[in-house]
Amino acid sequence: MKTNDVKNKVIIIAGGTGDIGSAAVQLLNSLSAKVIITSKRNEPELLTESSMYVKADLRSFDEWQRVVRDVHQKFHQVDILINCVGMLIPGSFESLSEHEIECVTQTNILSIMYGAKAVLPLMRKQECGHIINIGSLGGMIPMPYEATYSATKFAVRGFSLSLSKELQGTGISVSLISYGPVRTKMLELEATDERSTIAFVNKPLDPAQVAKAIINLIDHPTLEVVLPKLTGKLAVLACNTPKLFSAVYPILDFIGGNRLRKFRNKS
Repeated sequence: MKTNDVKNKVIIIAGGTGDIGSAAVQLLNSLSAKVIITSKRNEPELLTESSMYVKADLRSFDEWQRVVRDVHQKFHQVDILINCVGMLIPGSFESLSEHEIECVTQTNILSIMYGAKAVLPLMRKQECGHIINIGSLGGMIPMPYEATYSATKFAVRGFSLSLSKELQGTGISVSLISYGPVRTKMLELEATDERSTIAFVNKPLDPAQVAKAIINLIDHPTLEVVLPKLTGKLAVLACNTPKLFSAVYPILDFIGGNRLRKFRNKS
């Protein structure tokens, strides 16, 4: 990781007030990037002289256009967009209300699509740019009792891989980071439902580990990065062979269940 790789780059972090987003903001601030944090939460405490906060409901394309317009007016460019927005409601699909399904879907996929659509005209004029989307291993393997979340993360992966091909030769890169469990408030929420076992099969990562992976992607643009690497290879195999996942699910459920209970006991 080299400081010059991100120094003075204008970087929008959508969902920059969340656990992973905040870790990325902190690291980018230390590397002298010009960081724009946008979310619908209250203004964060991570602001520096070279950073700014734009409050917005990123489920709205109009709001996204306003964010990009404000950033362009101040910095005259957008080098990188990092989409860290995410939402999860554990439990059976039948138990979710229509409103909850809409919220998860709009937050996890529409906000990412709208963000890309809002920055692409500017990046095309610049003839350069980098869009980094935060996915999940739940977008590569099924997650029973988190079906809506898993569906949206499958959509994020499909969108990212497809958009990357569309933008080939334009100077604009698209990257996707898919990871297993991370020690966040979202993981604590998953732990409230004892059936969310798949989310606990792996040892949880620290948000700083994901933030470092994001910085490495800025330095070395890659289409897809999966954390942890070994699990990623197995996830790709399971994604391409659904029958295999069904066969090993009882084992994963058992392992994940034990780790979920240990996680709850430590919390």
